[in-house]
Amino acid sequence: MNVRAIVVGEKVEGVSSKRAFVMYSELTDTDNKLWLVRGLLGLGEASAVYGQPGCGKSVLVEDMALHIAAGRDWHGKPVQRGAVVYVALERKKLVERRARAFRKKHGLDDLPFAIVGGVYDFRIPATAAWLEDICDQVTKLTGDKVVLIVIDTLSRALV
Repeated sequence: MNVRAIVVGEKVEGVSSKRAFVMYSELTDTDNKLWLVRGLLGLGEASAVYGQPGCGKSVLVEDMALHIAAGRDWHGKPVQRGAVVYVALERKKLVERRARAFRKKHGLDDLPFAIVGGVYDFRIPATAAWLEDICDQVTKLTGDKVVLIVIDTLSRALV
């Protein structure tokens, strides 16, 4: 087993000087949880939706994501509006058809909602850099910060 000791007070190459922890005494009573969808989906958190194949997970998640991009309550729950990047690792055309149906139903011509197709291996660090670049481009195009990235489906992301 290789163990690398870091001596306190010495600068170690490749290690950030920013602290990777917060002290108990630094916690404040004003820290509140921020929500993308109140009581359901936290801002800045990783979440997963599980269920049997064909049970409607993708339909549900895309509808929620479109409501976030529109800034409209989702099933009576307030949302935090922002740009969404939906990475459709399978059935991209179906994701596009659902988005068109949402546009028609709600009469919305434009939303900060980007659909990315293809197959990408999320085990490779370069994929994160690629996705970060996509998010930057969407933010520049829409003027809205990306608040949600959907990766559909997990099994395809871990090729």
